[in-house]
Amino acid sequence: MSAAAKYASALYPDTYRVLGRRMAHYTLGHALLLERLESPFVTQESSNTPIHQSSVPAPGPGDVKLFIALCSRPYPRALRLVASGALAWRLMMVRCPWLRLASAVDEILAYIQAFSHMPVRWEKEFEKTPGSPPLQQVKLTLMSRLGYTQRQALCTPLALAFWDFFGLWELEGKVELTDQDALAAARETIEEAKREALNGNTSPPHQPTTRN
Repeated sequence: MSAAAKYASALYPDTYRVLGRRMAHYTLGHALLLERLESPFVTQESSNTPIHQSSVPAPGPGDVKLFIALCSRPYPRALRLVASGALAWRLMMVRCPWLRLASAVDEILAYIQAFSHMPVRWEKEFEKTPGSPPLQQVKLTLMSRLGYTQRQALCTPLALAFWDFFGLWELEGKVELTDQDALAAARETIEEAKREALNGNTSPPHQPTTRN
C-alpha cells in the first residue's frame, strides 16, 4: 500500500467490531486514557513485544471488558464514563466468555494495529532521543502547530494524529520519511556492507541508518 493510500485510510478509517460490538474510532484520547488505567493492551503496544513473549500479564476478561466499554464509545463519552464512577456498573453489562477470550484479544490487537500505523522514518546517526512521552509530543504538535484544541487533539484517530505529526515535521525539515521499499533496499545495502567488512574490506561503503 502506498503512503498516500495509508494516509487516506488514517483519514477515513474502517469500522471494527470486538465480540460483535461496534468500536468507535481509536483516538489519541483513548490511548492515553487506557494508559492511565494501565490497560495491558496499551502497555503491550508501547513495549512492541508480542504478548506471549512479554513480562506484562496476559489480558484477562476484565481487561477485555474495560477495553470494549471505553473504545466502543467516542473518547469524550469514554472519559465521562470513567469520571462518573459508573464504569464498574457498565463493565457488568459487557460479556466476555472464557471461550471467546482468545479471539477477543486478537480482535482488539488487530483494531489497535489498524489505528496505530504511521509513516516510516529515517533515523539519523547520533539523533537525540526525546525525553517526553511520544503521545504527548503528538498532542502538543497538533495543538501548538496545527491549531487543534486539546479536545480536538484527543478526539483525533490515532493513526491520523501520527501521520499529521510526522507530515508537519517533514515539511519543516525536522525528519525524513521514506517507504517500505526504500527501507528494504537500505537494509540490504547495510547487510551487504557488513558482509564485505567481514570478508576483509576495510573501507565499507557508507551505511545509511534506519528505524527498525
